[in-house]
Amino acid sequence: MTDDKKRRGLFFNAFTGRGGDVSGEGSGGIREKLQAAFGTNRRGGVNTKAAAQRLGVSQRTVQRWVTESGKEKSRPSAKHLKSINQKSRQAATTKRGRRAIVKGLKPSIKRGKYVSIGAMQGPKKGGKDYFRDRDVTLPGPLSPDDTNMLLDAWAEGGDDAAMQQLRDLYGDRYLEDWDFGEIYDINLSDRP
Repeated sequence: MTDDKKRRGLFFNAFTGRGGDVSGEGSGGIREKLQAAFGTNRRGGVNTKAAAQRLGVSQRTVQRWVTESGKEKSRPSAKHLKSINQKSRQAATTKRGRRAIVKGLKPSIKRGKYVSIGAMQGPKKGGKDYFRDRDVTLPGPLSPDDTNMLLDAWAEGGDDAAMQQLRDLYGDRYLEDWDFGEIYDINLSDRP
């Protein structure tokens, strides 16, 4: 998996909490791809009703694809698998997909979120000598407005815009001139 696809998945999972597979590749679990493309139900499982409607199959068919037994009772056809891969990728790579996700998230943001990033990171001014593998959590939660700004940046500009918004937030609230290299974890949560 390329670094861009890995970063795409990190942002998607951090912002949505879905844990979905947005690589768009043939490998990977059907459950994760369906969660990415069609969301989750109240219990955190695949929204089988939405998936069935959008894929043109019965809800029971989708349920068989994601059975809990550990062995799939059936697999999607090549046509449906291609559609699932495409829709899971588009959920994170298109403005339309990201906007739809953010629209669903915004009403639930009553409090700000804590932001933590695990990456090769450090102050730009210090050069590469100060870049190291760190987990850095911003002090205190973001305000609901800052949280919404971060989500809007991701919805409108994708991973690059969200990354710039995070650089600005870390520069304002952590250490001026803070920058990130390779990211391996992004976490937005209600608690530090």
